[in-house]
Amino acid sequence: MNRLNIEFVSFREPIGTGGSLGRAIVVIIGAIAELERDLIVERVRAGMHRVKLEDQHIGGQPPGLNREAILRDHGLGQSLGQIARDHRISRATVRRVIREAEPAPQNQVASSPRHRYKRPPKPTRKPHIIIGRINPAYQTPYL
Repeated sequence: MNRLNIEFVSFREPIGTGGSLGRAIVVIIGAIAELERDLIVERVRAGMHRVKLEDQHIGGQPPGLNREAILRDHGLGQSLGQIARDHRISRATVRRVIREAEPAPQNQVASSPRHRYKRPPKPTRKPHIIIGRINPAYQTPYL
């Protein structure tokens, strides 16, 4: 900022980069912000390392998803919630596994789930008609 001859002046706090004290404060605030960012990154990496050591899964599809067992449990009449609890997955994953296992109808093309449901069009509305009288003194409509 010095090379470009630009100064920062705060209207709320008595901070400005015109003097040496103002520039020092900006440098200190920048260093504290950088330190906080590094601490956040360090904590996230330590948490991911701890989860790896505990043999837990981080995000995405659970490893070793047993599709055959899910379909077998569904065939036995278990509820989606019960299957999800038994296999430690979400009900949405159970639904997806079951849906993927069902054959697509012969006369229809398999579509993505986002485009299966089409919202009905909004009803058309007639424009509002404002009925009023005109004030003869002002020649403007009033209600």
